[in-house]
Amino acid sequence: MIMKKILSTLTAVFMVFGVSGNLSLTAFAQEDSGNRFYLGEMEKVKKDSGFAEAEELSPEDPHYGWNLGRFVLEGQTQMQSDKDGMPVALKNAGDTVQLKFELLQDIDALNGNKDLVISEDENGYDKNYGVKKTNFGRGTLIVQHVDYQNKKSDPIIYVDYLKTPDHLEAIELNEEGKYSITLDYELENNKHVYFGQSILPGYTNYRISADLFVTNGNCMVFPKDAKTDSELSNESVAENGFYLDLARSRNLKIYMKKEVYSKKDDRVVEDVRFNKPVRDGDVFTDEGIYTISVSNPYTGQETEKVIYVGTDSVLKASAVTGKPIAEIRELLAEGKTILDDGTISEADSTLTSNKAETANVEAEDSQAQNAGFVTVGIVGIILAAGALIWKKKNHGMKHGNGEAAE
Repeated sequence: MIMKKILSTLTAVFMVFGVSGNLSLTAFAQEDSGNRFYLGEMEKVKKDSGFAEAEELSPEDPHYGWNLGRFVLEGQTQMQSDKDGMPVALKNAGDTVQLKFELLQDIDALNGNKDLVISEDENGYDKNYGVKKTNFGRGTLIVQHVDYQNKKSDPIIYVDYLKTPDHLEAIELNEEGKYSITLDYELENNKHVYFGQSILPGYTNYRISADLFVTNGNCMVFPKDAKTDSELSNESVAENGFYLDLARSRNLKIYMKKEVYSKKDDRVVEDVRFNKPVRDGDVFTDEGIYTISVSNPYTGQETEKVIYVGTDSVLKASAVTGKPIAEIRELLAEGKTILDDGTISEADSTLTSNKAETANVEAEDSQAQNAGFVTVGIVGIILAAGALIWKKKNHGMKHGNGEAAE
């Protein structure tokens, strides 16, 4: 037994089975980031059952009354729970969600007992993950990812995980989806030690497991022009159509409503052509007004964007301004116009003011001109009257002088 342990110590191997782009191994900082979340429950399993058959933990069990450790999640922006109570880690751009196991015991003296240790499980296997028999070493961590298509990745297996308790490795959870995590381990209880030799040690199996969900915390969809690939903001016009880019946010719920307008009894009426769920990459090129509704089931947030496809100026104005077609037509009848960007021009107050001012000036000029004519007329009459009076007076004087001469 002693030789076996010596050989085990000298040849301990840390093996990683399986390949996945979802997980990576990094050093884990010991400092508390202030946003930690603990998860995982311990349960006893039947020995040599592939860690699959749970058993009741009795007071006589060597693991009764103490914990080996717990899983810790860090790097997420916020934690929530889904309707079934599963922990949900919400992350934003730039967040790196990390999972590690926080060991609370000395694996060579569990619960302060040097006769109770983490054993090397040479023939370990796990039925739940389909892991075949291999040397699990002193504790094996298993992580499996399920993506948005419900596709399970190959389990990532870290054997001998507890052998370096002062520097346990952390796992980055980079992709959205569900993660199932389990730590399988075996206890060796050296109840009978004589002359430094353990006689008939007892072995018991346990697992600490948890499920969690990782998802983007945003509620955004990015409509992009079908021709230029440029991002379209709310109330944009895309004459050539557009497509949806979810930026790898696979868990958002997205619906699209398409509206067109048609004439009915000399009236222009709205006609909803469809209102349906859509997906990442869908392209829309037919003329109409498209309303994109996005919701995040884990945060309850909602976002709405309106995009117009086509060249009809009235429909464009309706999409950009949000005004009904009938109101836009009334505005056009009042003399307003639709600009190239879909907005409606207001009446030019400066021009109106100038016109009014010009009219006032013209009226004033006309009045002044008329007053001038009247003044000239009056002066003319006065001068004519004065001339007549002078003429009569002068004539009378001449007539008087003649009579005196005779």
